[in-house]
Parts: sequence; C-alpha cells; structure tokens
Amino acid sequence: MKKSILTAVLSIGLLGGLMAQSPAHRSEGRNGHRDQKKGDRIEMMTERLALNESQVEQIKTIHMQSAKEAKNLRNQLNELDARLTTLTTADTADRKQIEKTAHQIGDLREKLFVSRTMTQVNIRSILTEEQQMKFDRMQAHQDSKESRHR
Repeated sequence: MKKSILTAVLSIGLLGGLMAQSPAHRSEGRNGHRDQKKGDRIEMMTERLALNESQVEQIKTIHMQSAKEAKNLRNQLNELDARLTTLTTADTADRKQIEKTAHQIGDLREKLFVSRTMTQVNIRSILTEEQQMKFDRMQAHQDSKESRHR
C-alpha cells in the first residue's frame, strides 16, 4: 500500500516537474502574459456578470492578493520540482529525501488548490444571487474545459 502511494506521489511530482518545464508553462510569465490573462478574465467577468465598479475593484483586490500568494507557492513548487529531478537522476537515489520532497510537493499543490478555491469563494461572496448563478455556471464550464485538457 505504501509503495503504491509513494509511486503515485512520485509520478505526480515528476509529471508536475515536466509540465513546469514545458514551453507553454514557461512562457506564461514572460512579458506579462499571466497578468494580461487576469485582466482579460476580469473584463470577461465584468461583461458576463454585469459587475458594477465596486465589484470590479473588489475582484481586482482579491486577484492581486491571490496572485501574490500563488506566485510564492509556484516558486517554491518549481524549486522542489528541480530538487526532485536532481534526486531522481543522481547516481544513487536517496529514498528518504525523494519521499520528503514528494510530500512537500504534495503539500504545496494542496495549498495552491485551496488558494484557488478560496479566491473563487471570495469572489462569489461579493456577487448578487443572480450573478452567483452565472458565476457558478462559468466555473462549471471552466472546470469541464480543464478536465478535458488533462
């Protein structure tokens, strides 16, 4: 049982490391592409949900706080992914260090997931009931799109 869990965690960690190294993920942060996407997302939400100015400002604040936290977590995750790559390509593998690093990667992924989820919860809390229904449909559509691309 422990062996299968370790194998799963290591596989996820290695897959995450490979994804972090892919050109599509590396270019997101360059030239403000990630910031541009956030701006586009807020614009799209403004149109689809008919947000008022106060809501737009609150959402921008929520996104800024979330982005700062996520950036820190992603940086830590990238460092751990690199460490895991180093550990797994060494001439002699140190199982304890690999397990420790894999657990740290899992913990950071969990924190990123919780951060994204709380961002959605915080945004939803400033919306009217009608806007919440539209927002929930948008989120369900986005989630189904993301699951198809995994």
